[in-house]
Amino acid sequence: MLEVALAHVRYGFPIVALRPRDKAPAVSGWQGIELGEADVRAYWGAHPAANVGLRCGATGFVALDLDGDEWVAWALDHLPATPLRTVSGSGHGGHLIYRWPVGVPIAKRRLSVAGLPDSRIDKGHVHKGGDLYGDGVQVVLPGSVHPSGGVYRWAHEGPLPALDTVPFFDLAWLDGLSPAAPAVPAATRPAPSTSSSTSSQVKRASAWMAKRDGAIQGCGGDLHTFVTACELVHGFGLSDGEALAQLVAWNARCVPPWSEADLRVKVRSARTSGQGGAKPDRGGETTDREALRTGAASWRAEVQASTSSHDDDRSFFDDEPAPAPTPTKQRRAPADGGARLSFPVKAKGKPVADHSLNTAALLKHYGVTVGYNLMRHTLEIECPTFRPNAERAANATLSWVENRAADHGLGRRCVYPHLVELAREVHPVLDWVQAAPWDGVDRIEALIDTLHL
Repeated sequence: MLEVALAHVRYGFPIVALRPRDKAPAVSGWQGIELGEADVRAYWGAHPAANVGLRCGATGFVALDLDGDEWVAWALDHLPATPLRTVSGSGHGGHLIYRWPVGVPIAKRRLSVAGLPDSRIDKGHVHKGGDLYGDGVQVVLPGSVHPSGGVYRWAHEGPLPALDTVPFFDLAWLDGLSPAAPAVPAATRPAPSTSSSTSSQVKRASAWMAKRDGAIQGCGGDLHTFVTACELVHGFGLSDGEALAQLVAWNARCVPPWSEADLRVKVRSARTSGQGGAKPDRGGETTDREALRTGAASWRAEVQASTSSHDDDRSFFDDEPAPAPTPTKQRRAPADGGARLSFPVKAKGKPVADHSLNTAALLKHYGVTVGYNLMRHTLEIECPTFRPNAERAANATLSWVENRAADHGLGRRCVYPHLVELAREVHPVLDWVQAAPWDGVDRIEALIDTLHL
């Protein structure tokens, strides 16, 4: 069994030692034990008959435990295919193994489907059914021996497929079922960044992502991906794991595709940059993100056309703050003592429309600049009249902008997604390199002076 265990570790499975011809873990505390090749050689060298199991959950994998041919047939008909399908040593049932975002908790979930047996124990009798295995649960891997003497095996012939071809499991696939336990128990549910969303949120996000264009390198792909991640975590309210699963599926349309590590960074940056912001309105004018981007581009073009002194590559954020327009009827005066702004986009039945053009006018009035740092993957908001402390400066500036929006009748919840849409891409190093011609050694020496060896 040593070679079996080594093969599973080399493939990338987080394994656990099981008792010989058994499904039970052989050691206590196995949930937190990570086994490398040296550990495998040591343990299986001393216990050559030990079975091999897969640790499920936040380790990076989930498994559907399917007892009986009825459940296997249902899963193959109703769920997306995975190349990692096992057949039980008993000859009936098996497991479907999918990837799951590392570090995101997911609890065991009992499945209930009309016409299929439930997995439960009733008066000492075990009813075979279907379960989704997550944290704290292990499944037996192929090569191990069933108590009956049969050997667990893969359903396919030949070598295992590349790990990146294994799909991420999506809880939305279980819509319509009646789980006996939540995906993440309330007692262990982490902060908002990892809490599970409702199935309707995931379903709406999936429908939106199905129509979302892929990111293209050299055509604003970095910002496009960041905006997509922001929409998933703030607009649809997905957890980090759910957002990552959506991005991984969408990644096939990107040119070139992102690595999974890069997508994790995008989700983390979207979550961090959005602290202090609110979720965008999911109805009305703010639902069509592409329309907002088009509107912002039109606004830039109008301002640039009316300002002859601008260079072609400058945006309306480079203008001097515009003078306050004629005061309008207001419910409260802005905190800075000025008059309320008159915004370009009106709304029926509302004082001010939640529109990116209105947010752009607010930023222009206060001289606020917004950039998306291509090196740090974060939004950078600067205002000449507000200088926060260095600690949590980005969140403080965002809150200041939201307060100014509220002063002028704009909803706070619309500000952050509009900033994402309106941000200019900024690359500090590239901008510095291109700031002046390289016409001698002076610039090279200046660059060397900035380096700390």
